[in-house]
Amino acid sequence: MDEKLISTMVDMYSKCGNMTYAEKIFQHVFDRDSILYNVIIVGYAHHGHGTKAIRLFKKMVEKGFKPDAVTFITLLSACCHCGSVEMGEKYF
Repeated sequence: MDEKLISTMVDMYSKCGNMTYAEKIFQHVFDRDSILYNVIIVGYAHHGHGTKAIRLFKKMVEKGFKPDAVTFITLLSACCHCGSVEMGEKYF
């Protein structure tokens, strides 16, 4: 399946508030890229799942993906949502 289509589907479900479907699609993708990681991290942060966003960010870095500006802005937002200001300062 096309990477752009998959990222769009994950984004659509997360924007509609259905993180369960967004997660299911994400879990079934074997060839993940940084865009897909960013999309799901944004979804977690937007819906107040800061801990999941941070955990996924760490996995993303472990897999060798280089975070970009979007990743860091989203990560700071996720830290804010979960009340982890110290961690947000660390990433900043």
